[in-house]
Amino acid sequence: MTTFLSEQPSQSNDHLPPLPPPALTRRIKRHVVGEAHLFFAICAPGMESICADELLELGMDRENLRILPGGVEFTGRLPDCFLFHLHSRIATRILMRIGEFKATGFAALEKKGAEIPWELFIYPGFTVEISVTAKQSRLNHTGAIAERIERGVFTRLGSSRNREHALFSQRIFVRAVEDRFTLSLDASGEPLYKRGLKTHGGSAPLRETSAAAILRIAGYRPDLTLLDPMCGSGTFSLEAALMARNIPPGWFRAFAFMGWPAFREQQWAYLRRKAQAQVFDGKTAPIMASDISISACRRLTECLSTHDLLNMVQVRPMDFFDMSPATLPGMGENNGPGVIVLNPPYGRRLGSIQESAALLGKIGQKLKADFKGWRFALLSPVAAVDRRFPLPFTPRPFHHGGLTLTLMTGKIK
Repeated sequence: MTTFLSEQPSQSNDHLPPLPPPALTRRIKRHVVGEAHLFFAICAPGMESICADELLELGMDRENLRILPGGVEFTGRLPDCFLFHLHSRIATRILMRIGEFKATGFAALEKKGAEIPWELFIYPGFTVEISVTAKQSRLNHTGAIAERIERGVFTRLGSSRNREHALFSQRIFVRAVEDRFTLSLDASGEPLYKRGLKTHGGSAPLRETSAAAILRIAGYRPDLTLLDPMCGSGTFSLEAALMARNIPPGWFRAFAFMGWPAFREQQWAYLRRKAQAQVFDGKTAPIMASDISISACRRLTECLSTHDLLNMVQVRPMDFFDMSPATLPGMGENNGPGVIVLNPPYGRRLGSIQESAALLGKIGQKLKADFKGWRFALLSPVAAVDRRFPLPFTPRPFHHGGLTLTLMTGKIK
């Protein structure tokens, strides 16, 4: 049995208030546990179809989901929400829709906000955070909207803001469009790209959800060698290790839904046991991470060791331009061409666009000379792509760190 999976504790509800009284418990069971709900899985722009494919693979019926700008809307029950949190590698947050109404004045907004049965979703005394977006509505002052919704919540719950249960603070998303207000409860808490693995960072680190999407687009599979030669904080390598072992990306962390009155620890433990039974303990193709920074390699090695993944990823300080598949350790006759992923320094991180373009051209020449047959994924500044890169590729807009980049993928022939 895998050590870290055996020892990793499940989130406990020891810090929660006592279970609701019987009458309220019955209402929660009927209206929250027993009914289907509308959810929205937020993902990075341009990744909506990939997120939808992942939900389908996790068991969602196609007729129950709809791709929208910024994410995927789907209908499901609470166990579906919990399952997707445990297993989704692409979504960045999942919301549960809990109310929709029209309001053109603040008094009506507060009144209708108080009519929502918040006691079914939030314990009295919990800290509540309100996030508001407003577009083409008569009520467009986001601060005032948040204040009125918060008043409505506490009016309904018969409580006021305090920090008694700040560990399980709940966040409500309010979206106003043309005077219609949609209220959603955040099921995730911290963004889902925070896997709970890394305590180290790097220069402009790639989000884990983005790395997982890139690996998927590039065609990475556990039976293919992965080379991450500009690894930085090691996001690609860590995500590939989780994929290769079929370790759930949500295994190492807690979620906001664990603070819901409808949450039951036994149900969550059951989902974790099922996931643990599907973890692969056999031999996988090599995953190799390298960087010219010795300290970056050391921090990644420490992270892998902490989570018992050191046997999954080979880490060594090395310059990409000094390596070739034939000289890499573990690259025997049984390990053919694999996938190489590169997130090189560019723009804000190092040098001008012109210098970045020259670097990309140099990378392309290296790939063409030494990595024939390999698949590649390379992040690039948009302006630098066409002029310098010597290999055919499929471009895809990609958003990272406030920049719009191009994800270049292809096969080296």
